[in-house]
Amino acid sequence: MYAGTMCIFIGQTAMDYYRAHRYGGLGQPLFARDARQAVASSNAHSNILDVLSVDLRKYDILWPPEVPTVLVTDPKATRNTSKVSYRLYSEAITAGMIIELERNVYIPSVEFHFLLSARYLPLCQLVELGYELCGCYSLGPYENPFADRPDPLTTPLKLQHFIENHKGVKGSRTAMQAVSRIASGSWSPMESKLATCMAMSSRQGGYEYGLPRCNHEIQLSSAETPLDGRHSFYIDLLFVHRDSHQKLHRGALEYDGSQHRSEQARGRDRAKTHVLEARGIDIMHLAFEDINTFNKFDHQMKTFGRMIKVKRNLPSLDVIQARQRVYNTLFSKAGMANPGGYQIAEVDEEG
Repeated sequence: MYAGTMCIFIGQTAMDYYRAHRYGGLGQPLFARDARQAVASSNAHSNILDVLSVDLRKYDILWPPEVPTVLVTDPKATRNTSKVSYRLYSEAITAGMIIELERNVYIPSVEFHFLLSARYLPLCQLVELGYELCGCYSLGPYENPFADRPDPLTTPLKLQHFIENHKGVKGSRTAMQAVSRIASGSWSPMESKLATCMAMSSRQGGYEYGLPRCNHEIQLSSAETPLDGRHSFYIDLLFVHRDSHQKLHRGALEYDGSQHRSEQARGRDRAKTHVLEARGIDIMHLAFEDINTFNKFDHQMKTFGRMIKVKRNLPSLDVIQARQRVYNTLFSKAGMANPGGYQIAEVDEEG
């Protein structure tokens, strides 16, 4: 056993570590024997003073939580305190669960973090979290505008395999429901929020348009190449629907953030729209002011469904209320500040 501080930080601390290291990699998870030894030592040494003595800024976590959360597997290792949150995990610890930051300090693997999050996040935030983990972007002060897009931290298939290997674990059923609604390749938090709502079932509070193809690349012919010389376009969210007559309908959803407001950007968008429509792909552009209330958002979602010829019965009151709850969770001020259920780090003036 190791002596001294021994902590497995989970929750917000783990998420901040992932976001801080999107561009450099997280390291390989421990083998089963080493993981079990780390957890056993954590049970023995995760007292309040030891947990609070760890300087999380050392690991590029810019905004350590006031109340860190640690994982233990022995009920006797928990403490009755408001200074540290202890999460008890009573199932077996296996390979692929724990990543070592340095000797005696650990976090869960991305897949294990997703499974742990399924215990307390609402389904829509869990799906949104999956889009971020399987996406190609970082957030807040961890974003590097001068770097290439970071690689995904995991994939829907890796999440699925991990959950299948841990069936019966608390949260596994919810996690599997979420994974079925997650696609890889999102490039922004707003794309993730929109994809979440459009992929989830009506009963879950979504619109049930199927899985999107996130940032699907369209290669251009020489005749289609625009004046700026690009040879391809990327579609934010591409949905493909086959109607009752087996005819395919393709619809592109483009979220136009602030970077789309310049005249040059609008010109590129016009060229993109022209090419897509010529290829039989209908396109909808959305800005935040188009979806900043539930009624506006619901109208736009239903309009998109009609555009790709999705036929639905009139939603019941339960479905409408479920959709409003999902919208409030993801698009409220709190939802925007806590994508995937985890707060975006902020740096104070001294930091």
